[in-house]
Amino acid sequence: MLTKYSDRIEKVKSDDEIREVAGKIRETGIEYICTGHCTKDRAFGLLKEELGDMVEQMKVGYEIVI
Repeated sequence: MLTKYSDRIEKVKSDDEIREVAGKIRETGIEYICTGHCTKDRAFGLLKEELGDMVEQMKVGYEIVI
């Protein structure tokens, strides 16, 4: 699906496509992911539903301790 934001057109992934990505992330054994601003709130919400506490959203001031 294409969505127009002011002067640019972006491809928006369907809920099923986002859930499929979440499933593939889970299959890899990755324990933690942190999304950036380009993931947008809708996609982050779906990832959070699917992956729970293993996904966080990077925001200004967010710190990751390694």
